[in-house]
Formats: sequence, structure tokens, C-alpha cells
Amino acid sequence: MKYIQIIIFYLNILGAMGFSLIAPLFPPLCKLKGISNQVCSYIISSICITQIYGSIYCPSFSEKIGMKKLMLISLIGQTI
Repeated sequence: MKYIQIIIFYLNILGAMGFSLIAPLFPPLCKLKGISNQVCSYIISSICITQIYGSIYCPSFSEKIGMKKLMLISLIGQTI
């Protein structure tokens, strides 16, 4: 049981690190695809705003459905 929680914890950290690595490369990629800087900034800011709302509402959800299920749902959401 503990091993599953440790694996989920490290997967969550790797997801955050992955976003930190991709974020600086995103604006040049948008420029190559012909997307304006304003739309690119909307995409990046929507990810950050979603993380803020998630950190506000996740504690109440973890009490209802459990921490393991909540972390699995968040990993599925990051994958999508």
C-alpha cells in the first residue's frame, strides 16, 4: 500500500517538473505554428489558474473520496 502512494507521489512531482521544462519552449513553438503571443499566454495562464483552483478545492475532495483516488484522478487529468 505504501509503495503505491510513493509511486503516485513521484509521478505527481514528475508531472510538475515536465510542465516546468516545457513552459519556456512553448512560446517559440506557438510562433512556429502561427499562433499569436496572446493566445499562447492564455494557454499557459489557464494551466496555472487550473492549478490554483485545484489546490483550493482538492482538500475537500480528498476528505470525501480519499487521497489515493484524488491523486489518480489528478494524474489522469494531467495526461488529458
